[in-house]
Amino acid sequence: MNNGSHTANVRSAGLGGAPITVVHRPRDAAGHGMPGAVAATLAKRGFYAATCMREVAVLPATATLHDLPRDTSTAILVGADAYAFLLQTTTGLNSSVPGETNVQGQLRKAWRSYSETADMHQAAALSPVMQSLFDDAALVRQRYLEGIGGNSYGSLVRKLLRPGADDRILIVGAGDLAASVLPFFSNNATGVWNRHLPEPDFAPATQRFADRAAAIRWATQVVMTTPPETDHDCVWAGLCLATGIPVAHLGRRRAARGDWAHLPEFFDLDDIFDLRRSQSSLRSLQLVRARAACEQIANEHYIYPPTATLHTLTAASA
Repeated sequence: MNNGSHTANVRSAGLGGAPITVVHRPRDAAGHGMPGAVAATLAKRGFYAATCMREVAVLPATATLHDLPRDTSTAILVGADAYAFLLQTTTGLNSSVPGETNVQGQLRKAWRSYSETADMHQAAALSPVMQSLFDDAALVRQRYLEGIGGNSYGSLVRKLLRPGADDRILIVGAGDLAASVLPFFSNNATGVWNRHLPEPDFAPATQRFADRAAAIRWATQVVMTTPPETDHDCVWAGLCLATGIPVAHLGRRRAARGDWAHLPEFFDLDDIFDLRRSQSSLRSLQLVRARAACEQIANEHYIYPPTATLHTLTAASA
């Protein structure tokens, strides 16, 4: 890997090069990822996490992979390449909105859930890697990605919806993504609907709704932060269509708008990515330096192998 001289002062938490294998599969334009059986198998053999853009599994180096079906979109990384990819992903550098912080929250939450429910020995084997990963991600963000939040999901959604002073913004969902979006609408009245009412400490100044119809009657703009579930989206799309209310959906891709395609003013993830690309040039140097720092940190952790490996997942008979 190439270490830029401008990252020479980066020093990471000690890891000792614990051997890992990373399996990565980006989702396609319609949001499709690994076959369910493959994802389930990886989840049994190590830490598996899925986001709106990709699926990632972190496995002990001894994990068996030769029995998985061939998939030309799925890659295996080992050693320093594996750790650098994880670090770049956790810091948001591999996201379609580079430098965004939501993916780190998703991975932390998924790891906590895994470490509480997985086989004790399996979780213990991966714990040093994951704890070091989150520490290193904080280091890279502090050193290279401060102030890059202007291209966060919340900022971009606000620019797409262009709310006026009197607009009332309904956030559907109450997870990490919703929490990261809300501050960007601090000048507007905000409300939240979730399957279960949020905890009292979740945006306490935000109005809570238990009834979807009441929430839509109140709102003038909607931000969907929930996953693209067909039945759930069908109900919300119908309610929004009846009022013609503008909607931004942070889980839907352009190729899979579904019932949302009938709305007169609807923004999906690809609209957000298009806007980000049009504004990205000013932040490119920060991103280049952050990516190089991730590679340096990975090399410091992994003295071996002398050359890292990236190859396509193949069947035993291939």
